[in-house]
Amino acid sequence: MAVLGTDADQLRQYIESFYAFAHVPLTWKLHPNEAVADVFGTMLNEAARCSRAIGWVPPPPGGRATISWIVMKLGNGMFNHYKSQTSLSCARAVIAKWGTQLRLASMGVACQEARAWA
Repeated sequence: MAVLGTDADQLRQYIESFYAFAHVPLTWKLHPNEAVADVFGTMLNEAARCSRAIGWVPPPPGGRATISWIVMKLGNGMFNHYKSQTSLSCARAVIAKWGTQLRLASMGVACQEARAWA
């Protein structure tokens, strides 16, 4: 089920920006939903652990990132500021590891149970 509205649009922009930063083309139609937010939250967490650039973001309540949580915590200016401190190698590695699950989540296909933030 796709989520409509400005939060979903903002989430799409964050994901597109993350992929562009890593120089990885996003070659499929992204449909933001809560499963996409969950996978992207995991991707951000792994990028933070790898590069320590966005480690300031506290884990989401209940261990699951939601669209509104990502948008609230990563206001557009902050996302762009900390993205510049993220390791390119880390971003590419995270996309390689989680990109398929992000795509499946965008298509509404459940991949796994919720991943807990470390």
